Amino acid sequence: MAHEILPQHRPHEQLRTEAPKQREHSDKYVSAYVSSANHVDMSFSNPILQDSADHFLVGVDDFVVNLSHFSMLEYTGGFNTLLRIRRVGTGDEVMEEDSFLPGAALQAAATFSINKAYLSIAQILERMSEIARVMNEFIGGGLVNPGGGDALWNVPVDPHQTLNHLVVYVTNGGLLRFKATKLFWANFCIEVPAAQYRYLLFGKDAQYISINPEDGVLREPFRVVGQLPGIDIDLVANVFDPPIDIPNGYYTTVDLTANLLSFTGSVNVFFTLDRRVALELGCSLPIKNSPMVDHGQEAPDFVIGRFNLASETTFAANTNVGEASIDFKMGPRQLQGPKDRICYHHLGPQQKIQALRLRIWARVRTYNATTRKWGMQTIMCPVRESDFWHIKLHFRRK
Repeated sequence: MAHEILPQHRPHEQLRTEAPKQREHSDKYVSAYVSSANHVDMSFSNPILQDSADHFLVGVDDFVVNLSHFSMLEYTGGFNTLLRIRRVGTGDEVMEEDSFLPGAALQAAATFSINKAYLSIAQILERMSEIARVMNEFIGGGLVNPGGGDALWNVPVDPHQTLNHLVVYVTNGGLLRFKATKLFWANFCIEVPAAQYRYLLFGKDAQYISINPEDGVLREPFRVVGQLPGIDIDLVANVFDPPIDIPNGYYTTVDLTANLLSFTGSVNVFFTLDRRVALELGCSLPIKNSPMVDHGQEAPDFVIGRFNLASETTFAANTNVGEASIDFKMGPRQLQGPKDRICYHHLGPQQKIQALRLRIWARVRTYNATTRKWGMQTIMCPVRESDFWHIKLHFRRK
């Protein structure tokens, strides 16, 4: 009976080798690389979609921008002033426009003019540090009163000392701080002409930042006269109260370093200075019942994506010194990528789509000096010769 329990060989059927039936590929992708422009018009010899557009959804699959002229501070190629250094005067003298600092070159060097794009907080602080270095060299060379006479402006400085009379930096809390010697505060003040930047920098509506070097209290360096109709407005220097005691001879390094006086703002400049809010992508596709329609009368297009511009600036706190070190990222930014969720939009019925227009808009913060209120505005995204961006649209069948 042993032969009955032996395994019997049975031939197996041959493995099937034909290719499995593949699903029909109905998704479509449209990609565009654009340089030196914030819009692109594309035309296709064949329709993008095989069927009517209402059978598809559309979304942004990939979006990369390289914008080197989208500034944190508002500028339109003109001449705006963020802040500048001014002379405070000796008291009861009319301060003419050209008498604050001697020479047009020194006035320009001590003025933060927004005449180019500023893309990071570090770049803004670098310009402020340049102004501080100019003032250190100017004070170190000896102050001379352009009007002559005995005044604070004539106080000599020890030519052998290398003290920094003015230093600008950001604290661990992101607050802007101006630390200076008594000699600086006795002769100069910081002015912010534009009302919108006073709150952004200091957290208060103060046009002038001036400190009495005797007691360290904030003071008004000027008073306005001649506000009646038909009378020119003049600035008159206020007298120091109490009067400043000017020592004989040189200011020594010990005299200048003792009791350095500083002014610190009350707002975090990492949150206030950047006016950039978001980028918006408009298109000419027949989007159906989309709540993200475009911006009123600016264009007939629809917006298929809004991308918030999150700050990529970080800083490391130094608790011993109280000064933060800043680190920031520059270069192209991927606002939509493979790890991000795609927001799809329904399309309306359209049989043939053989033309497509894409355009980048920028949403920025605005300030109304009359009502003193902040708002938002959508503008054409500033793009120059060296800028570029890439977009890829995904058409998915419902």
